[in-house]
Amino acid sequence: MNDNRDNDDDNDDDFPPTAVTLSANQITSFSGQLNGIIFAGGDSDTSAWFEWGTSAGLVRTTRQVNLGSSSSTNHSEIISGLSPGVRYYFRAV
Repeated sequence: MNDNRDNDDDNDDDFPPTAVTLSANQITSFSGQLNGIIFAGGDSDTSAWFEWGTSAGLVRTTRQVNLGSSSSTNHSEIISGLSPGVRYYFRAV
C-alpha cells in the first residue's frame, strides 16, 4: 500500500540557492552596477556576491552579502576602477 500523505521531515520542496545574472546598468567609463536575483531555496543562510573580470576567468569578487531566507531577492553591487574601452564579464553567485 502506498501512503501519499505529506511527511514533514521530507524536504522535497527545498532546492539549492540559485543566482540569476541580470544586465548591468548605470555604466560609465569607470564604474557600473551589476544586477542579479537570488532565490534562497529554503536556505536560511543565503549569501550572494558577483564574480567579474576582463576574461571568462572572473578573477575578482564583490563583497559577500547575507540575504537571509527571503524566497527571492534583487541583488546589486556597484564596481568601480574600470578602464574605458575594456570589455568586462560578470555573474551573480
